[in-house]
Amino acid sequence: MPAQDLHTIAQQLRRDVITMDYHAGGGHIAGPLSSADLFALLYFGGVAHLNPTDPWWEERDRIVLSAGHYCPLLYASLARVGYFPVEELSTFMQINSRLPGHPERRGDDSTLPGVEATTGPLGQGVSVAVGMALALFLRRSESRVYCVMSDGELQEGQVWEAITFAVRRQLSNLTFIVDANGIQIEHYTEEIVTGEIAAKLEGFGLHVLETDGNDIDKLRATLELAKTVRDEPAAIVMHTTAGKGVSFMERSPVWHDAVITKEQYEQAIKELEK
Repeated sequence: MPAQDLHTIAQQLRRDVITMDYHAGGGHIAGPLSSADLFALLYFGGVAHLNPTDPWWEERDRIVLSAGHYCPLLYASLARVGYFPVEELSTFMQINSRLPGHPERRGDDSTLPGVEATTGPLGQGVSVAVGMALALFLRRSESRVYCVMSDGELQEGQVWEAITFAVRRQLSNLTFIVDANGIQIEHYTEEIVTGEIAAKLEGFGLHVLETDGNDIDKLRATLELAKTVRDEPAAIVMHTTAGKGVSFMERSPVWHDAVITKEQYEQAIKELEK
């Protein structure tokens, strides 16, 4: 699919995120907006091996959203790819909804199709993704695991324990994707403890690639390159703009999570129609 078409999809996903958060009266915003180009590529660009008619197809690639607070973007992607009706997005964070404020793999019919893991406590999804990759590796499956993380999430010790195990087991079917948008709930990540992300990941033995996460062509090329890595997991550090596409949200920690007013909602939707 051409980059322009994927850009159109990414903008639709961003509008979905804004709409869901606005009507829910809360939810996370900046991270989902910064990662929309990635999700357009994974679900619509042919990067991940999926079957839109069968969310639980055994040979699918697994996409684990470890940064569970990005879930509005995940839900919008699953709906737009056809796993469940788009109209259900309006139930986000409502009582008895299949779309709670963090993803839940419930193990019964109430699980939203396409949600691979329960995530929310940062770092938990990384361990789950490593376990999935190990199981697929031992079965000699050709399926891959993509683990989407946030840069603030790297402050969790569990992340590094899981990465150490993945490197030890040479899980080359696993790609970690870090959304380096530079913000978190407290403030800018560089002012806290994240440090130099790529060097730190390399120090733990990962094959590290860096790219512009809001440039669809560059990001696609990097994702495809990660598939060629052998005998070790790959990690992609994608540098993005927090709140991408909405002028008053971009690069502002305030919009990690915030309540959107009617005027802000209307302006955001207008800007994301470009």
